[in-house]
Amino acid sequence: MASGSDNRRNNVRAGLFTLSAILLFFATMVVLNSGWLSSIIGSFNRYVVRFDLADGVSGLNVGSQIQVGGLVRGAVTEVRLIGFEDGETPTALVSFEVDDAIELWSNAVAIRTASILGGGSWINISTVGGADLVTTAPTSKNGATAERLPTDGSGIIDATPGDGLLTTMVGGQNAATTRQILTNVS
Repeated sequence: MASGSDNRRNNVRAGLFTLSAILLFFATMVVLNSGWLSSIIGSFNRYVVRFDLADGVSGLNVGSQIQVGGLVRGAVTEVRLIGFEDGETPTALVSFEVDDAIELWSNAVAIRTASILGGGSWINISTVGGADLVTTAPTSKNGATAERLPTDGSGIIDATPGDGLLTTMVGGQNAATTRQILTNVS
């Protein structure tokens, strides 16, 4: 029969083995899910999209995707309404963060896109903008007057209104072309 000191030694060994197994499990998860780790300690550029209340932000929540050219590159961090107390025009502000390699300009095109099935939506940035680029963004700073936005969350982009299901299915630029084709046909 084992003595008390042998039992304690075996308990310590079992505890060390269990602790090592747990640490190895977490190290494996970090290596396999490096995106998870980068979301915790990664560096991001932060921006805000301003939506008119008429366009709304239906389906956008904290954690909703930010897509750049259709690829997921960030997430929504805050959704809030402003302007009700100040006598200003009420608007919805959606704060988000994207990969630090992505820099947005004042003429970036950001469209809220709703899911065809389900209640979720996301923001698709179809054009990051640029100094000599004229885009469909509803901003006075377009083309040669476009400015690079600060990446600390103080840069505000005016949302480009979406057109519902058509924009969701074919994208903003193609939706405009499709509408023109349908107008010509009719």
